[in-house]
Amino acid sequence: MKVVNANVTELADVDILKKIEKCGRICYKSEDKITDTSCFSFVEGLIKRQHLAMTEHATICLSLTERLAKRIKSLGEGTYLNVTLNGAKNRFLVSGNIRAWILLFNPYQWSEAEWQDISRIQAYMYIALDEKTYKVLFNKPKSIPSREFKEVLLSQEQILKLPDLTKEEAHAHLYLTALFTCDRGVTHELVRHRPASFAQESTRYCNYVKDKFGQEIVCIRPTYYNVVQETIWLQAMEQAEQSYFALIESGCTAQQARGVLPTDLKAELVLTANLAEWQHIINLRYHGTTGAPHPKCLEVMTIWYNYVSAKEGYNQWIQ
Repeated sequence: MKVVNANVTELADVDILKKIEKCGRICYKSEDKITDTSCFSFVEGLIKRQHLAMTEHATICLSLTERLAKRIKSLGEGTYLNVTLNGAKNRFLVSGNIRAWILLFNPYQWSEAEWQDISRIQAYMYIALDEKTYKVLFNKPKSIPSREFKEVLLSQEQILKLPDLTKEEAHAHLYLTALFTCDRGVTHELVRHRPASFAQESTRYCNYVKDKFGQEIVCIRPTYYNVVQETIWLQAMEQAEQSYFALIESGCTAQQARGVLPTDLKAELVLTANLAEWQHIINLRYHGTTGAPHPKCLEVMTIWYNYVSAKEGYNQWIQ
């Protein structure tokens, strides 16, 4: 058995497909299978099986005409897209994760008038994204407009550089993805937050008896035990490991044996949210606006808060 400290780091945006693959493979701890081109088949497989949760960790922001942005806003919150209408700057932004865009581009749920506008946005998405990425994620639009379209595809860096960016725009369209290394009690708290997206190391599929896991379980070190309490805790973790290994050796699968694994088992959790939701999470899990946070949750949220507070461009929008 190994004991490690809790931690959290940013899982930065690189490439849409590569980020989706990275998040998906954390669930199965199969990051060793990542290659320069593996993301294409990996994401294609997710979409073919309608396993769209992992696509929520990559986001796209479009600067649209006022009419098209208002059309999206009129569709309601069920689109899971964020819309801001900044008439003073003639800036109309729509952002959301890949899953939200995939659902938007389903023609069967919209009226003819609605689809006329949505298909126009889909066509622009086609010419804005690189062709290989678009083909993996979306169906090809029936008509392709000229590139004289006013709409613009905005990266996170471009959003940060928008003149006179407002708090509403920053909170709606700036996203951060955190990779938590924590115990499963903390993950149970974090996955309650909405709207947010998650990917978690799976005890159904990760078999800790195997060589790739070092033939041992990993537990998160508590920071609040005295010497006597820590000794009791270590004995409990070792007993849990022995019971888990015995069940596996008796013929149980990992998902059958996982019931004896401890709450303090190490888990990797990916959490993606926009700044509005991150502020809410920080309020509850760091500032304790609804009551004192659990010490272990406070431990990782303190690391994350300190990181975001020092992250240029983002720190001014988080309190």
